[in-house]
Amino acid sequence: MYPTGSHAPPEKGGHYPPPQGGYGGYPPPSGGAYPPPPGGAPGYPGGYGPPPGGYGPPPGGYGGPSSGGYGPPPGGYGGHPGGYGPPPGTGPVGPPPGGYAPPPMGNMGHMGPIYNPPMPFRGRVPGGVVPGRSIIIKGMVTADDRFSVNLKCGDEYGLHFNPRPSQGCVVLNHNQNGWGPEERHDGSMFQPGQHFELCIHVEPNQYLVFINQQPNPNITFAARLYPIEKYDELHIDGSVQISEIKFA
Repeated sequence: MYPTGSHAPPEKGGHYPPPQGGYGGYPPPSGGAYPPPPGGAPGYPGGYGPPPGGYGPPPGGYGGPSSGGYGPPPGGYGGHPGGYGPPPGTGPVGPPPGGYAPPPMGNMGHMGPIYNPPMPFRGRVPGGVVPGRSIIIKGMVTADDRFSVNLKCGDEYGLHFNPRPSQGCVVLNHNQNGWGPEERHDGSMFQPGQHFELCIHVEPNQYLVFINQQPNPNITFAARLYPIEKYDELHIDGSVQISEIKFA
């Protein structure tokens, strides 16, 4: 016969002192509850549950490693040597064979003719002003004051070719910290409304000027500034309309 009282089994009206944390299989004593383990226990008021608001990321979120972020694995993604290549149709990665060509230099980025350029005209002579180079200019005089064709470097003029219809002459000069002595030649071939073809041919120490396809140079101008190749900027301005510029 089971004892009664505090040492009797529960079904005989007694109870055993519960182990620490309570029995999992017996109901709690009337009016009370077994103390749950720290943080609560399943099935009891309080139980185990998330903190108010649930579990969220730490303040600021989860960042990458201290090295600055997650990089691709060695060899790229995909688990095979070389990783993934570029998507189909995108071509190879990197510059094309031979590299990228530089952009054209204004309206002087090629050796072909330039037609009807806006005035005033500014640009570099493609390939440079080297001995043997010819600059051919076709145009029309639009007024009787003046126009000029210049080979420059910055503010310096290696060649200043300056027809002055009102004076009936062509003036040639150079400018390096000031104008030099003028050379004057006949300018009757440059009249308002008159078309012309001008060819400046570069030699190692002089400029030969052919006008309207004459077989011999109309004007010879000895170079005053060297190296002659330095003056590779072509400037045209004044009372003139240009229909074509080409290089030979």
